[in-house]
Amino acid sequence: MIARPHWSAALSVISMAMVMASPLSGRSAPAQTALPGPASTTSTDGNDIVVEGSRKTLRHTLKQTLDTGPQSQLARYEDGFCPRVDGFPEEWSPIIEEIVRNNAAEAGVLVKRPGCRPNALIVFTDQPQQLMAIFEKANPSLSAHLSPAQRQLLLGKKRAAYSARVVQQLDREGNGYDFFSNTIRNAKATRLSTNFRSDIRLSVVVIDINQSPGKTLRQLADFATMHLLLNLSVKTLDETNPSSVLSLFMPHDGVAVPAQLSLVDRATIEGLYVPARNNFTADNQRERILGHITKEFRAIAAGK
Repeated sequence: MIARPHWSAALSVISMAMVMASPLSGRSAPAQTALPGPASTTSTDGNDIVVEGSRKTLRHTLKQTLDTGPQSQLARYEDGFCPRVDGFPEEWSPIIEEIVRNNAAEAGVLVKRPGCRPNALIVFTDQPQQLMAIFEKANPSLSAHLSPAQRQLLLGKKRAAYSARVVQQLDREGNGYDFFSNTIRNAKATRLSTNFRSDIRLSVVVIDINQSPGKTLRQLADFATMHLLLNLSVKTLDETNPSSVLSLFMPHDGVAVPAQLSLVDRATIEGLYVPARNNFTADNQRERILGHITKEFRAIAAGK
């Protein structure tokens, strides 16, 4: 029987939003979880969306995948990213954390040094739905940007994984301001840019440890990377492109389960984080991401 996690310790982590998570109870390693081999190139199998001639399809996919929140903007980390793994065997947790760190750094995300105060939690438990509900109750900010229907979809359905984020709207320089006030300093909004930006302050992904056997550490880490670095729509927990690592715990009906981040997965993260500033409209942000994905496909086609 799998021991229950010390939820009171994890609860204090979420309620304080930015403090270090206390370890959940230890459990035996899932026997079929394999150690990852050396990092390989991003998957570019035939299941990836072909960009040429399919920009409209990909644009629609981005709209379905990335949540724009109440301010119609895509959120990202701005002040540094610090992941932490809890509830997984101690000998393997550092490996998952290192892969997540490397994924983020390669995509242009500012990654804090090891030992930093975590603001991105990967939590394994045998009761993910219950734990996610406890986290959200302790810190309602995790669902503050969701509609009532989205919140119900997040918490009301049993699944292998859950994720949520604390998103904060700041001015374009990273200062807080009152959105109900008409006074904004140094206003420079244009058709493409805005006077504010959306920052991810905390992200949490909760994974059913009973679903981890048969998954590699690479798969688990890449899955967590997507949930931590992107403000994903709640629907992606149940529906996504089968070539994306986001589909790791979904039925594949004979289609190969993704072994790692797909080209589109990785290019989506890079396309969001490469620009120096993030005070753009959601439409402009998606077009930048789309342009980056197209560039990656053309590089593959050219043999670069």
